[in-house]
Amino acid sequence: MINIYHAFAHLVNLDLGSRGIKNVFYELMSKGALNLEKIASRILDYYERPMILTGFPIPPHHIAETDGPLGALAFAIALEEIGGRPIIVAERTLFEPLRKIWNRTISYEETNSQKPSFVISIEVPGRASDGKYYSMRGLEVKCDPLDEILLKYYQKLYTIGIGDGGNEAGLGTIRELIVKHVPLGEKISSIVPANDVFIGATSNWAVYAIVAAISIKYGKDLLKNFDEGYYLKALVEEGIIDGVLGASNVSVDGIPLDISKNILELLRKLIKMRL
Repeated sequence: MINIYHAFAHLVNLDLGSRGIKNVFYELMSKGALNLEKIASRILDYYERPMILTGFPIPPHHIAETDGPLGALAFAIALEEIGGRPIIVAERTLFEPLRKIWNRTISYEETNSQKPSFVISIEVPGRASDGKYYSMRGLEVKCDPLDEILLKYYQKLYTIGIGDGGNEAGLGTIRELIVKHVPLGEKISSIVPANDVFIGATSNWAVYAIVAAISIKYGKDLLKNFDEGYYLKALVEEGIIDGVLGASNVSVDGIPLDISKNILELLRKLIKMRL
């Protein structure tokens, strides 16, 4: 019988941007070090009050990109559906646009008053070995230090890092592979670790796979009601940009919405097949 969790993982790691992340994925899979089923199980152990970090500002204007917030919304909606009370911590340029969609969006400054049950970082800049933050092109990123939250809770609570290039918070756990396989890896790779890591061709897709895996574990399709197109258009209308194109566009990392919709539909069909 097909391993449904492996199917989810392979589907969302189509490296359409040729970033080198697919080689990181293959090596992690060959070592058994990318365990989607375990991640889904652990999330269900701690689902009550998740703290979701997201927002990656793109230089030179340092405006947040569309990769990350869509995954954060899909994850928040899924955990709310099973009784969780998720909050999203948004980078400053993403804060107002995202809060219009998700009213439990908070700022970096508000996080000290929160007591999460676990923390997941979705496409958040992670500091490199020189203490700076970098884009995939090696440009310095100016941002809220959301990775400090992951560092604060690492090994105190369950933490997860989601990324697609190796410069994201949490992916310090696999830094050696990022340096090995990703262009500019030595310079841009994050040193900030997480208890578990999951990667994808986009961070949004990686999260969709996690939600699909939770759906199998929980016994309900938690992706069914997620309208990616609606949320993407709403964010773009508020000024959020495509991170690869560096401009306002209804796409993620240069990937048209239709392709992402097809990935989501395949995930939903696989969930339905197994449930």
